[in-house]
Amino acid sequence: MNGLIVGYVSICSCCHNVQSWAAILIGAMGSVLQEFARRILKKLEIDDPMDSISTHGVCGFWSLIALGLFENEKGILLSGNGETLGIQLIGAGSLLLLSIVLSFVFFFPLKKMGRLRISKIQEIIGMDIYLKQNITQSDYAKEDRIPAYVF
Repeated sequence: MNGLIVGYVSICSCCHNVQSWAAILIGAMGSVLQEFARRILKKLEIDDPMDSISTHGVCGFWSLIALGLFENEKGILLSGNGETLGIQLIGAGSLLLLSIVLSFVFFFPLKKMGRLRISKIQEIIGMDIYLKQNITQSDYAKEDRIPAYVF
């Protein structure tokens, strides 16, 4: 499923102005970049359970750069003119900076207050059982679930 999403995200910003062969190449490169970023995030122990950073962040960034590279009339690879690539790099850098600043503004205070993560026991139990105490007969049959009444 991520392969489809990665391809869509990678071609999204430039689909109107690139040739078919370039669209395939952009999607394939997005897939490689997503997998590379996913492995780096895992190695750095950055919690991204749905691969949102590698899928939407990295491939969205690649999509903006790809327009400057592969655009039909003004792309650097087809026309030799680097103006569009420079504009796209400035825009992508601006979005990256905005994302970093806003993430810091919102998440740093939450981390300092201890409200960003749930406790280890809540992770083990599962938030649905921890908050609502919803234990059905099927939950007792699962060996990997711990009923809330144990704690």
